[in-house]
Amino acid sequence: MRKRIIIGLVAVLVIGVAAFFVSQPERGTVEWHKREYLATLNKLFGRRWVDGVWSHLDKAGVRRETLSSEDKDELELRLARHQRALIDLGFLVERQFPVNNVSASSVQREISWTWLSRLGEERTLFTWLRANPETNNAVRVIGRAEDMPFWERLIGEFDATLRVRSMVPERGTPH
Repeated sequence: MRKRIIIGLVAVLVIGVAAFFVSQPERGTVEWHKREYLATLNKLFGRRWVDGVWSHLDKAGVRRETLSSEDKDELELRLARHQRALIDLGFLVERQFPVNNVSASSVQREISWTWLSRLGEERTLFTWLRANPETNNAVRVIGRAEDMPFWERLIGEFDATLRVRSMVPERGTPH
C-alpha cells in the first residue's frame, strides 16, 4: 500500500515538472521575449519577490550588495534587446510624435506624471517615452499599436497646454 502511494506521488511530481517545462514559451517567440523583458525590468528596478524579502532584511540591519553600474548597464542592454525583438515581432511599435510649441523634454516630463494612471499595468510596463535628444522637437513612444492614438492625442494636448501656460505671465511680473 505504501509503495503505491509513493509511486503515485512520484508520478504526480514527474507529470508536474514535465507540464511546467512543456508550458514554457519557446525561445524567440513574443511570449518568451515578454517574459524575459518583464523579468529583466523587475530585476533592474528591484521588483522581484526576493527584493521584498531583502527590503525586510535591510530594515533588520542585514545589508545586501546593490547592483553595480556594470550590472545595470548589462540589464539595460538586455532590456533593449528584448524591446527591439518585441518591436520586430510586431507586439510593440515605435512612433515619433512632433511637438511644435514647447520642447519635447518638457512634454515628456509633464506626461510622466499622468499617463501611468490612464493605462493598465501591463501596458505601462511595455511603454517607453523619450524626447528626441538631437532636436528635442518630437517625443518617441514605444508601446502597443492600439495605444498610439492615445499617445498622439495626449502629446498634442500637452504640447498645446504647455504653450498656453508658458505664455501666461506669473503673478507679480510685468506684462
